[in-house]
Amino acid sequence: MMLAEIRELQGIRKSLIAEKIGVHPSSVGRLEAGIPALSAEYISKICAILSINEAFLYEKSDYPFLPQSFLIFRVKGLKVRFRPLGWLELLSKYTSKLKVLLLLPMNKENVVAACVQDDKDSVFLISVEIPTSYKTVFEYRRKQPEDKIDVVANGYFDAPNVLSHRHSFSDIATYPRDMIQSMIEDAFASSLTIEERNLIRIVRKNKIPIEKMIECAKIRKNL
Repeated sequence: MMLAEIRELQGIRKSLIAEKIGVHPSSVGRLEAGIPALSAEYISKICAILSINEAFLYEKSDYPFLPQSFLIFRVKGLKVRFRPLGWLELLSKYTSKLKVLLLLPMNKENVVAACVQDDKDSVFLISVEIPTSYKTVFEYRRKQPEDKIDVVANGYFDAPNVLSHRHSFSDIATYPRDMIQSMIEDAFASSLTIEERNLIRIVRKNKIPIEKMIECAKIRKNL
């Protein structure tokens, strides 16, 4: 099921995968259903096409993507209207930390796109083509363990009658990974206080391990 969900989010048809690796689409369907239908060689090729961690399929890893992946998801169609945050549920299931930048039309509440970075340094660009309020995402975050998901919402897309290089999703879909990652980092930096920014500079300058900072924070919290 996870295999099919990642494929569908990437907008890749079973028939296209089958054509690329030289098998019948039904064989891909059986694999997605958990039925051993293809050899290890074909499975490796499918994983490469979808940027899936092959070790995950054999239960040798708890992370389904290749670390430092860059994937584009498209949330559209009737099937996902009943589960508009399926992309966020999938990503949060397999990571302990997510940074989520929601991109909105100017002065509107619905999400047009999301830029996400997880704790494996993978980056995801999500096109949200069904009505999804940014408030829905924040509500989902509140139901998760503390500090698991950080969310920032920014007005990014201009009105249709305004000429702008940031007019449509197709524009940012052409951005390389480092530009999407910079958008995330800039958005979260702007949400920090001056003291928090100074603390980050000190940590980076002195190369203090994040784990040590977290441990110190826990000790102070328990005092």
